[in-house]
Amino acid sequence: MQEQRYLPALRSHIDSLLSKGWAIVDRTPLTLQNGRKRYLVMHGMLISDGLLWGQGASAPTSQTADYAAI
Repeated sequence: MQEQRYLPALRSHIDSLLSKGWAIVDRTPLTLQNGRKRYLVMHGMLISDGLLWGQGASAPTSQTADYAAI
């Protein structure tokens, strides 16, 4: 059977992070957290929230993240 998953390398990397203690804290957008560090999956990329909202700032809620993506 042929692989049909979208972006298998990204999925593999996320699985690796989960095995190292990261947790999925939101699904829209997919958000991973480990302590104070957060990563979001947006447009097929794993993005640190520090790059989007400045160091030390908390990530917006799903609703505001959807608005920011527009």
